[in-house]
Amino acid sequence: MNDPATVYGYQRSQTRSRFLTRCYRYRVLLRNKWWIPATTIGLGLSIAASLVALHPPSFRSYGRMIVSIKLALPEGSVYAEEMGGLPKQLSFNWF
Repeated sequence: MNDPATVYGYQRSQTRSRFLTRCYRYRVLLRNKWWIPATTIGLGLSIAASLVALHPPSFRSYGRMIVSIKLALPEGSVYAEEMGGLPKQLSFNWF
């Protein structure tokens, strides 16, 4: 009379029904209160962006580039120019 497959099938449909009901309730709740997650995500992103922007650089590099340029002009003369000491500053923000 009491077949275990029937009891198990009943529990499965009841569990599925509960799960779908919970999903529906969360969907309705999110539809009505969508502004709460949107506000918290926006607030969190703005705080993170301000912390990154205001954080002092933790690494600073200075470099000099020396380039020697020699051009062969069509008249046959050679033009030489040396550009010494082009200061360049690099800053990196590492978390």
